[in-house]
Amino acid sequence: MSGNRPTLSDLLRRHDPARGAEGLSDEERARMRRMAVRAVASPSGSPIVPRWVLAGMVSVVVAGAGIGLWARLRQSPLQAPPVGAGLMEARAHSRRELHIVTPGGTQVVWVLDSEFKL
Repeated sequence: MSGNRPTLSDLLRRHDPARGAEGLSDEERARMRRMAVRAVASPSGSPIVPRWVLAGMVSVVVAGAGIGLWARLRQSPLQAPPVGAGLMEARAHSRRELHIVTPGGTQVVWVLDSEFKL
């Protein structure tokens, strides 16, 4: 013990439920080992879900995701606005703003000032 507080190791040793018990005999250890090896060596029967069912489910999910992505891209193509849109109005002003909105909703605003000096 360190000081007046017991360490974790001391507490575990003091409250160990098998503290005074004898260990397993050689026979019991050998029997448990045989049971474990036998359980691993022989399959317990057919799996809960056959492999072909899992393969089919994965195929359906992948096909659905592909169709959903295709439909989404078809509805809102990622295209830049036409060049020159609003260009005539912008030339009349010495300060122009360029607004860019990404498909994710991020907005970028660039302020172009023709009279800007460093």
